[in-house]
Amino acid sequence: MAEELAFSGDLKTRAAAFEAVHRVNLGLVSNRDTSLTLNTILTEITALVPNVSAGQVFLYETGRLNLGAALQAGGAEGQPSPTPRLDGLSYSVARLGKLISIADLSADPLFTDAALEGSGLGLPLKIGQRVVGVLTLFRSPVRPFSSEETALVAVFANQAALAIENNRLQLLLEQQTRLDPLTGLHNRRSFEERVEVEIARNQPPEDQPAISGQAPHPFSILIMDLDGFKKMNETYGRLAGDYILKEIANSINQALRKTDFLARYGGDEIALVLSDSNRETTQMVASRVQDFVSRTRFNLPNIPQHSLSISIGVAHFPENGAIPQELLAAAEGATALAKRDSENRIRFAGPAQPSGDVRDENS
Repeated sequence: MAEELAFSGDLKTRAAAFEAVHRVNLGLVSNRDTSLTLNTILTEITALVPNVSAGQVFLYETGRLNLGAALQAGGAEGQPSPTPRLDGLSYSVARLGKLISIADLSADPLFTDAALEGSGLGLPLKIGQRVVGVLTLFRSPVRPFSSEETALVAVFANQAALAIENNRLQLLLEQQTRLDPLTGLHNRRSFEERVEVEIARNQPPEDQPAISGQAPHPFSILIMDLDGFKKMNETYGRLAGDYILKEIANSINQALRKTDFLARYGGDEIALVLSDSNRETTQMVASRVQDFVSRTRFNLPNIPQHSLSISIGVAHFPENGAIPQELLAAAEGATALAKRDSENRIRFAGPAQPSGDVRDENS
């Protein structure tokens, strides 16, 4: 990096550049807010490169650019919009993976319809050969970016690429810790966190007393257990069982609303949070889940076509508990009752008992 900063500016300018790069490096290590880091990079660039009136950093993924940070110096007007044009500078840099420097915007084909004046610079943000973003700078009036300025900006472009990649890897890691690797559903940890979020939504403001038995956002949790899955697993093997479980998970997903939260609870148990749901809505969704599961067929070689059913236990907030442990115990108890009686049943837990026991409301 020291070699990249070896431009022929005076000693004071070079010292300022090194200090700016050092500040950004510290941010890369200590700051997990990618947007803040990218904004810091733009701020440092505008402090070092004269007359920059606007700058943007775009994230590039699956062929699309999304704004990561934007800076407009001195409230300048008439500058390029943060929304990139498909035939504009930012997309051209992303697709080509090469730097584009424009001496005069008004005379360049990329800005024929933009009616802009000044000079522009676009740099690809790369990790290896992969473009992860684009950094663009503009200044007015016309003043082409020099090779020294471009080399300096390239150093900050490398830092921006690292910030974007670090963020991508962090999100991927967080996703992996919250997803079940077999089904792709949320895992039990993520499910329990969602239950806590739903309970928190129902807490009254500090200046208002809670009303016993009432909630502004009542919700249900469902614990679902596949009927006959253990026998299928033992008969046809674990690989077949894994395939069947994935197919069932996909079927249940298709039966749900966008606001519903589905997770693998453990083994062949699947859990569901229904936000803002009363008993009637819960009954409707549970019945729909059973219907979708019963119509699922498994295309496996040497295995006869089978269908499975699913037993469902339901606990409702706040009737069946005020904390996650109470709700989960109530739902698990209702599921056990559903499987004890017969397959393909829906059981609602009774009101919360002081002893913590679960009473079957349906019996």
